[in-house]
Amino acid sequence: MDARYSEVLAYVHVSTYKTWDDVGRFYWGLVKDQLRVTDDIRAVAQEAVKDVPEDDEAARIRAVYDFVVSRTRYVALEFGINSFKPYPVETILARRFGDCKDKASLMHAMLESLGIDSRLTLLRMKRLGGIDGAPASLAVFNHAILYVPGHKLFLDGTARVPRVRRAAWRRSRRRSAGGGARRRVEVLPHPDAIPADNLDETSIAAKLLPDGSAKVQVKASARGSWTAELRRVFEPADERRARAEEHLARAAFRT
Repeated sequence: MDARYSEVLAYVHVSTYKTWDDVGRFYWGLVKDQLRVTDDIRAVAQEAVKDVPEDDEAARIRAVYDFVVSRTRYVALEFGINSFKPYPVETILARRFGDCKDKASLMHAMLESLGIDSRLTLLRMKRLGGIDGAPASLAVFNHAILYVPGHKLFLDGTARVPRVRRAAWRRSRRRSAGGGARRRVEVLPHPDAIPADNLDETSIAAKLLPDGSAKVQVKASARGSWTAELRRVFEPADERRARAEEHLARAAFRT
């Protein structure tokens, strides 16, 4: 189904599940054995947080997230049942690669070993379009992340540039079902982003010098869901100056 067509055209959605709780019970049965914390998982979690104080839980979550994003690659081996079922977390750790549900599962296991509660969360991305709340089905979802309820954080292990964001991240998604690591499921429609969530601000200060030249200082800041691409552009430290000059040149051309 093409992007957003589900919102403007009729479609057929058939499922054998009666309720979303039925979906949750099935999915928990599918994934629970894959999430078991092993000694290797405990060891790598401790290594990830070794420089973080035990009483700084938010920083420990960030350390685990940074480890999974930066130390495991995104590779999707989605054959048969593994389209829905993650590989065992010890396998993901040993391979150092996995897809979205694999990375979310590894984060979950590492956080569990540290005593931090988290939930696997299945998502239907906005580009697929909205659907009705019934029938209940796994087929409507195409992405998986991790939710940390104690801090209201949504962690996407497939992010190309590590970034921990608050629950406002949900606004880039259309619908989610949280609780993959629990038997109870909650289905949430997410509101679209509002203008206040996104800001692109540039200030330019110019000082004319006696010889006719000018000294110019440019400051720019940005926030919002679109900044993931901006972070990707400026990620290579040795190319930041050149890329900043390119951005300034394009901005000057537009004005």
